[in-house]
Amino acid sequence: RLSAAMAYLTNEVRNRPNLTLRSDTRVQGLIMEGRRCVGVRIVPPSGVVEEAAAGAVVLSAGALHSPALLMRAGIGPADHLKGLGIDVAVDLPGVGQNLQDHAMVSVGSYIQPDTRMPAGQRRQIYAGARYNSEVEDTPELDMYLSIANQVAWHPLGWRLGGVVICLYKALSIGQVSLASSDWKAEPKVELNLCGDERDTKRLAEGVR
Repeated sequence: RLSAAMAYLTNEVRNRPNLTLRSDTRVQGLIMEGRRCVGVRIVPPSGVVEEAAAGAVVLSAGALHSPALLMRAGIGPADHLKGLGIDVAVDLPGVGQNLQDHAMVSVGSYIQPDTRMPAGQRRQIYAGARYNSEVEDTPELDMYLSIANQVAWHPLGWRLGGVVICLYKALSIGQVSLASSDWKAEPKVELNLCGDERDTKRLAEGVR
């Protein structure tokens, strides 16, 4: 589990003449010409808005902000965009839909001092297992269980252990929508965790 910067932006890559990295810079919006995105509008630390034109734009802002940027640019469910006063460039009902996440339940416990993880040991998960739930109409290897001898990096975390039950193949579906057309506003996120009864049953079974 690494960020894109740690995994791919090596010193060699950073020194490429055709690559410019802009830190502390936010994307205000996409620049559209009809149905085509031709660039991005950015706000650097100076606060002065800049425009960067491009023959191709790769939008990679995560599961929450990618659909938000698309919808503010007029790409998304037409009725939702019109309700916020956004001109529709492309009526694409799927934008912001089918949001899924791993629901999980942690059962924690205080660990006696003589059984805590050694200070020099970095990895805190001692055991992990994928398994099949016993709930009908669910996919194989849909659950994950892990046993940890440390739950966080801080002093309290070193004193606590836990068993984590995680729903690896969720059936509940949520969505991302816009609460406002303002580019500074966070998107409205509805995870709808355990909206499907089978997800609730699987987590309860895992705890048992």
